[in-house]
Amino acid sequence: MNSLDIGIATAVLLIIVFTITIRFKRHKFDYPKFLRSTEWSRTKKAIREKYEDRCVICNSSSRLEVHHMNYKGKTLHDPRYLVLLCKKCHVRMHQAFPEMRRKGSKYE
Repeated sequence: MNSLDIGIATAVLLIIVFTITIRFKRHKFDYPKFLRSTEWSRTKKAIREKYEDRCVICNSSSRLEVHHMNYKGKTLHDPRYLVLLCKKCHVRMHQAFPEMRRKGSKYE
């Protein structure tokens, strides 16, 4: 392989890396936008109905929040990975299990 071939291979590699980087940044997941979506509103309603508007830990019916057991993209609205917690239990959950915190969340 001569220096011209190496230069062309390097340029092609840089173009590929640049293209992948641009696509990744363009499709970066916008969590706050997701929380404002119609899809999330429907999901929250379904979770509240599933748990009959009660916290799964203390059975409270006030200040309820849907808790994500993980933040992987495909599971954000999958009912198998969501539970209903009151605000107090939600905060305690994130304090007890720091690995369940979403990076940049209010619980960090």
